[in-house]
Amino acid sequence: AGGVADVSVVKTLTTTGPILAGQSIQFDIVVTNAGPDAATNVQVTDTPTNLTITGVSGGGCTAFPCTLASLASGASVTITVTATVGVTGGAFNNVATVTVPDQTDPNTSNNTDDEPGTAGALPIIANDDSGSANGASGGVAVPNVLTNDTLNGAPATLSNVTLTQTSTTNPNVTLDPATGAVNVAPGTPAGTYTVVYQICEQLNPTNCDTANVTVTVSAAPIDAVDDSGSANGASGGVAVP
Repeated sequence: AGGVADVSVVKTLTTTGPILAGQSIQFDIVVTNAGPDAATNVQVTDTPTNLTITGVSGGGCTAFPCTLASLASGASVTITVTATVGVTGGAFNNVATVTVPDQTDPNTSNNTDDEPGTAGALPIIANDDSGSANGASGGVAVPNVLTNDTLNGAPATLSNVTLTQTSTTNPNVTLDPATGAVNVAPGTPAGTYTVVYQICEQLNPTNCDTANVTVTVSAAPIDAVDDSGSANGASGGVAVP
């Protein structure tokens, strides 16, 4: 114990962007002793915001706070930190601090360093759909609107997105949010109708996209067939019942 040790810390985000919500990222914390004496009982802390630390290695550290037993004058040590960004993304930060409580540090202005950043929401894409059904009998015009939608480049499903209908131009043409199907009710007039739906990431409900479903409803087939019949001209009667 005792002596003079000018310790400092520099933190660097080593993961290249763009960084997305829920992503695992890495930082390097470089602790340096400018002397003139060897630093002992060096205390290193790391305080995250919107990050969950999942791994710490280097310098004998496996978690924070950690202690470096000794650091020679002029020497440095690198501690690697792995962390996961919050599921909704946004601003994140973590602050590294180094102290030598048993010694005199002539310059405490370099004892803290932070590394802020911003993580974007996962890309969510709802693509337009189209389908058709018979207006007389009704039916399923589109089996599942999610078939061509994606979340972070992977299929969007009812297990990772919430599906809602935002509007329809005919109340007989509707989206079932439990299945993703667009249904046409029996007795719907022929025409072209539009259902607008929205998908939102379940883990980040403000991360949403919308799409249109164009539904063509056809008229019921109708066929009038010629008939023939006969009746007595004097008394009259029913020629064709």
